[in-house]
Amino acid sequence: MDGRHRYMATFVQDAFGIVDANSVDTIMGRDAKLINLFFEPLGPRCVFFVYQPAVKQGLNGQLAAEGPKQLTIGTVLPPLVDPAAKAVYFIRNTLRKEGVDAKTVEVDISAGEVNQNALECFQTTLQEVYAPVLEQMQHPRMWGQAKQAKVTDLVSGVKKFGPSRPMQLGQLRWPGGVAGRV
Repeated sequence: MDGRHRYMATFVQDAFGIVDANSVDTIMGRDAKLINLFFEPLGPRCVFFVYQPAVKQGLNGQLAAEGPKQLTIGTVLPPLVDPAAKAVYFIRNTLRKEGVDAKTVEVDISAGEVNQNALECFQTTLQEVYAPVLEQMQHPRMWGQAKQAKVTDLVSGVKKFGPSRPMQLGQLRWPGGVAGRV
């Protein structure tokens, strides 16, 4: 494993609270081919790490989580069935012919987390990343040709997804009665 693998392993350990470094190293080693392919310029653009019990389909077609939690890696986000489950994603940002470099891995790869309720993740991203940045952009030159009224509408629209929304987001139901499923 080089710096690219260690960067990903550390992010996964922190996100899932995995203390045993050997478990992540084992998974990284087992799926080394996929991870190394991800680092290549023509490899998959995204890799997901999911930490939840195995997902089984029952006789009625419903998905259910069974057994102990396990760490899995893939290029497609599987259903997050366990209410406490979440996924860590890595997106390759670089199009350089060398792919992801160990020296610039933090620039070459973006990482984040998705939980069972994608709307909550979206709300958190808006409130913790975009809203503060937009509020700091006070100088008119930062908005280019945009009219002040449009800027105000955008900033207030982002702020609407603030603390008053969580209960409403939690009440949303998707077809089949599953709440907030990704």
